Amino acid sequence: MVREMRPPDRRHALLGWLLAAIVGAAAAREGATVWATASAYAPSQAIDALPIYLSGAVVRAHGDPTDRAALERAHTERGMHLAPAVFSNLYPASTGVMFGSLTDRPWPDFVPIWRGLLLGGAIVAGLAGGLAGVRGPAAPLGAAVGAWLVLASFPVTAECIGIGQVNLLVAGILALCMAAASRGWSHVAGALAVVGAGIKLVPALVLWPLVAARRWSGVALAVAVTVALVAWTTVHVPLPTFLAGIAATLASKASISADWVARRSTGALCATLGEFRHLPLGILTVVYAGVCAALAPREPRVLAAGMALGVAWLGADAAGFLTLYATLYLPALVYLATWPLDRDAPRWAWGAAPIGLLPALVVAAESYLVPEARLALVGEVVWLGVAVRLWWHARPARRPLAGLFLATLVVVGAFAWWKLRPLPPLPRGQPPHSYTAPMEAP
Repeated sequence: MVREMRPPDRRHALLGWLLAAIVGAAAAREGATVWATASAYAPSQAIDALPIYLSGAVVRAHGDPTDRAALERAHTERGMHLAPAVFSNLYPASTGVMFGSLTDRPWPDFVPIWRGLLLGGAIVAGLAGGLAGVRGPAAPLGAAVGAWLVLASFPVTAECIGIGQVNLLVAGILALCMAAASRGWSHVAGALAVVGAGIKLVPALVLWPLVAARRWSGVALAVAVTVALVAWTTVHVPLPTFLAGIAATLASKASISADWVARRSTGALCATLGEFRHLPLGILTVVYAGVCAALAPREPRVLAAGMALGVAWLGADAAGFLTLYATLYLPALVYLATWPLDRDAPRWAWGAAPIGLLPALVVAAESYLVPEARLALVGEVVWLGVAVRLWWHARPARRPLAGLFLATLVVVGAFAWWKLRPLPPLPRGQPPHSYTAPMEAP
């Protein structure tokens, strides 16, 4: 019986590799197109890389990358003819320390290297996202499909590389975390998450499933890498300043809001979803991923799905502020779209495959919604799909998960009702709800 099963398995594997080669060749061709488009941007247009470049230059000069005066001095000394957007609280002080070695060259020479790193991050986001989502003979095909989705289908990849947006590199690291977790390499996932958090704080969220699942080896290595990174950073930045910068970044993240949510043209339903994608969806993400990981701590696929859920929320939340930030949910998008190729996927998982093309479709379509709103809503669709996949992988614990899912629906329904409920009519003679009475002159 075993011998009779081997030839079909080998044929399936060969067919998978052949299809992967075909799709991979198409992805490589699209990658060349993306690189040509990104390279057409002038170095002066790579403005998102400027804070990273200047902070690295200050570190090379043995200065403090959080000192605005030092950053402005580096801007002047390097003869840069760019608007002096020298500082951003989106990046911790460790970012300049990590990339300082790249800034020993003039800005025009730095930009192609930085763009090459971003293109590499995009490719890794697709490949690793596909490997995280597919196990078995179709894994190479899943990786190739993921690369094609990122390079050929996602609408803002080339622009992200052209302006130097670091999120593509962060997306690649997040995808590697998911792929490592799906193979049971929790220690690798933990270390990679800290490296990503050293560039931009958001990858730290994927550590939560490891903690909830009590994967202490991964947590321990993450702590060790954190200590090493903090020690390296505090050579250039005092520890209180470093911690204050992290606190400022978190406070900024919690306080900002997308302006399209408040526009009347957005519509009540889309505005509600836009508001829900921020803190409420983040809370649901932490609870849902944590409970699933705690109930199925030995299942690597639950860890990977829990991380993908966090990645989907990060991207959905960030896309509402700027379309280019939607690249953060690329690993989760690929993870969901390649689900049908997984050896244990149910037949109905094919319904998730078209979601991989959704970002391109919604951006190309005519709509009354601004692009940020469209990509944010796509991110919420991705989140919902990944939540279903997480529930499927945690099916040995289906009964408690069903209760959690029901509670989630109640919370979501209550929130939607509260936001969409009709306001009570005002007594005759009183101004409408949106009217502000003018103050009388003294």
